[in-house]
Amino acid sequence: TGVDECETRPCQNGGTCVDSIDRYYCNCRENYGGNNCQYNENECDSDPCENGGECRDQINGYTCVCADGFTGLNCERDENECASNPCTNGGTCVDEIAGYSCVCLDDRSGYNCERYVNECSNNPCRHNGQCRDMMNQYYCICTETYGGKDCGYTENECSSNPCRNRGTCHDLASGYYCTCPEPWTGKTCERCINNDCSSNPCRNGGTCVDGYNQYTCVCPSDRTGENCD
Repeated sequence: TGVDECETRPCQNGGTCVDSIDRYYCNCRENYGGNNCQYNENECDSDPCENGGECRDQINGYTCVCADGFTGLNCERDENECASNPCTNGGTCVDEIAGYSCVCLDDRSGYNCERYVNECSNNPCRHNGQCRDMMNQYYCICTETYGGKDCGYTENECSSNPCRNRGTCHDLASGYYCTCPEPWTGKTCERCINNDCSSNPCRNGGTCVDGYNQYTCVCPSDRTGENCD
């Protein structure tokens, strides 16, 4: 009578023992090997985890620990990082591989558009102008004699025609002055000086000397009279 080599149940992990003459062999279950089915195969040897996932071998299987931004049995799917609506204050989310980016409105910044942009932060107003921040823009309150969006140019003080009585206006960096025709004077040629010599009353080569509401003629030696006549 032959000896049953399988009597001692040498096959492990559910393997089936087959008796033979003076020996036995084991039919092992899937993922097991060795003479007695004592070895569990390492399912991670085939590198099943994608996109940087870490494989962890288990009995009759494996699990993948996925890198950030990936999911699925083998980490094969890119997660939609925009699903949680991370972009604030009206920002638009753009899904990327293992991440996302936010396209912010003009007055917002930051990774999630969380910061408010102060349009006056870079001091755009020149020549001591005061900046007022507004939605997506700013405006400047300029000091006297300066104008423009950024207070960058000098206003033409002559544009209002300040010189009267046909006076000629000359624009300056911070003001103006008037060149007045006779008999006008003053800052804006507003005062009249009556030049009594303007009519050339002295005749025969006499020289007119203007006075206050009067004139005097200095006559040549051969002339006399009020007007050297």
